[in-house]
Amino acid sequence: MARSNPRSLEPARRATRSLVALLLVVISLGCEQTSSGVSRELHELERLAFLPVGRAYFPGYREPYDVFSIERPLLVDRYEATVGDWQHYFGPELPWMDSRAQLEEEPESWPVSLTLHEAQALAEARGMRLLLAREWIYCAVGSRSHPFPWGQNARSSAANTLELGLGGPASVGTFENGANPYGCYDLLGNVWEWVEGQISSWRSPPPNSAWAMGGSWLSHMRPVYALPEAGPSRIPVFNQIAIDELTRSRDIGVRHCADAREYLLAKSKSWGTNGEAERRLIAIGERFGEEALELIEELSELPDAAPGLGWLAEGARR
Repeated sequence: MARSNPRSLEPARRATRSLVALLLVVISLGCEQTSSGVSRELHELERLAFLPVGRAYFPGYREPYDVFSIERPLLVDRYEATVGDWQHYFGPELPWMDSRAQLEEEPESWPVSLTLHEAQALAEARGMRLLLAREWIYCAVGSRSHPFPWGQNARSSAANTLELGLGGPASVGTFENGANPYGCYDLLGNVWEWVEGQISSWRSPPPNSAWAMGGSWLSHMRPVYALPEAGPSRIPVFNQIAIDELTRSRDIGVRHCADAREYLLAKSKSWGTNGEAERRLIAIGERFGEEALELIEELSELPDAAPGLGWLAEGARR
């Protein structure tokens, strides 16, 4: 896939970026800040979406392209991993040593540019992992199998793609019109997102390459998948790209996930027990909703369960 060079952008486009990006940073201000007395673990939980067990169907298309499913509930990043995330775990020095990246100082709320191995290292530090390619597809289209995360049709204001003309990334969580029903932002546009594995065996990436999904500010808006009307294969065409696993570019980032049960058990004792933690956990549970209630109630009834699990369950019942 041909990719544009950021240096070739016209002066007018650069001017647009400067003006609009300033506004976007103001809108998203505070997405990396934590309130006094709130643990990092609770802050991170607030940035996760609950993805229930489910299947996305593409009827009439050849196996294994007709069903994408997850068998266990997941917690998925609502936002792409940020510069601030990297700095929290690895210090203020950013891994901009790749001369091809030519990156400048960036706001903490921007998606962080990482190689595949750096994306995996950040996931491990967070107690998470990269989404499998098939999990990413299900997260993006949901059980209704919409071609766009937000629904059936393209929206010009829903994603940071080439059409918008920003000429660079935007702070995560900026495009509310582009969020999916689970509350995940930027599944299309902003930056490509590294995934583990591949969707199918029909098209293997070159050696030492891996897949990234969803497009970026350097690509035109495309649906998560397109279903050809005819042809012998009837294989969906996905919004994906194969890139060298050592590549770092301003338009390549990552979104992490974790097994919901394992993550909640591992982190729950670090959420806190004060009134602020209670208020926030009830709000998170309410956002997770009824689909998460059975799992959360089960965990809250375990011996020595952290009180935060009970507050999550209280919110999920609302």
